[in-house]
Amino acid sequence: MEHAFNQTPRAGVKIYYDRDCGFCVCAVGLIRTLFLLPQIESAGAQSEPAIEAAMRQRNSWVVLDADGAHHFGYDAVLVVAAVSRVFRFFMLVLNLDITRRWGERIYRCVATHRWTSCALPANSSLQPKSRS
Repeated sequence: MEHAFNQTPRAGVKIYYDRDCGFCVCAVGLIRTLFLLPQIESAGAQSEPAIEAAMRQRNSWVVLDADGAHHFGYDAVLVVAAVSRVFRFFMLVLNLDITRRWGERIYRCVATHRWTSCALPANSSLQPKSRS
């Protein structure tokens, strides 16, 4: 069991977020910490025009899985949880239809109202370091 906790996340999973949104910057930092994923790659969506367009169109962060497929909203949460040393053990529950429905509703609510918190300081200690 100890070996499973020492494994690094699968290569290729990358989080793209709105780097102009202080809330988003802090949220990615919290995900790194709470999901025990300090090495996961992340970058502002503005660094890739196609990713930024998808982010704005769907009002969602964009997570690329190990195969390069784009994931949005709660589905993106599941991709990140699956590579987490902690949350991957809860994937059966996180993938239940009811959990997915409520997860997406909660994600949509947060995404819709994030602008009220975007002024959070982008230079916060929770700001993710870009990993490429």
